[in-house]
Amino acid sequence: MIVISVLGLDQFVVGTYSRKNTENLASLFECDEEEIGFYSPNSMIFHKGVEQTSWQTEIIVRAPKKYAVLESKVVDYLIKTFTDFTINLSVTFSYFEEEHHYEHVNESYPRFIERSNLAEEAM
Repeated sequence: MIVISVLGLDQFVVGTYSRKNTENLASLFECDEEEIGFYSPNSMIFHKGVEQTSWQTEIIVRAPKKYAVLESKVVDYLIKTFTDFTINLSVTFSYFEEEHHYEHVNESYPRFIERSNLAEEAM
């Protein structure tokens, strides 16, 4: 799985970004959309004691090493699309060998919660 961590931006901005850009990122990574996830903790970046939210954003892309050959296309896309939400941006790629990655997907449930399978409360 490819996880894109975004530090220094509001979580809801990252959620909206994820909804609008996952398909394009999957195309750039030449993978299935289910292989892309976002991590956006409730985080702030500080410089000399001054909070920098939306001014300074750090993106960390963790991906299997096989995706390194696509890095330049992906970073260009990330910079182009995230500059709508932040002034300054840095992107770091961190790769791992796939044989050191493990996951369990419970086949009794959908892989991800999506808008189509959310239960909505009646008003």
